[in-house]
Amino acid sequence: MNTVKHEVWGATRLAKENEEVRVLVVDDNASGRGAIAAYLTLEGMNARAVASCAEALTVSAGWKPDIAVLDIMMPVQDGFETAQALRARFDAGLLIVAFTATDSAFVKAHPDSFRLFDGYCQKGTSPLHLIRVLESLLATTARRQSPARGA
Repeated sequence: MNTVKHEVWGATRLAKENEEVRVLVVDDNASGRGAIAAYLTLEGMNARAVASCAEALTVSAGWKPDIAVLDIMMPVQDGFETAQALRARFDAGLLIVAFTATDSAFVKAHPDSFRLFDGYCQKGTSPLHLIRVLESLLATTARRQSPARGA
């Protein structure tokens, strides 16, 4: 049984000083995407929620997110296809987190998972797991220069 609730696969990036983090939530479940976007907003992030790959591409044309949180199991275009489309648009300039009810082994089994996703978080766990992934991926200057890290 896979007990991993969240993982970071990509390299951390420095968060922009004094700017809010922009997070695009892509999930076909309206209440799920709304709840995650609301929680991220309460955590001080600028979150927008959309239902599909097409909506993600439309919204991101005029509003560049720092991170995309993608459901994997969507009916029209799954999260892998959405991640490919967003990677084609933003390349490495966008962090992408697989946010799914499936376990990390399922996501890792996709041949392009480590190229497409920078992290993984399992749905149904505490939203703090998602926050940990996002914070880990967007390390702040203060955290990077913290004396606790041996500076």
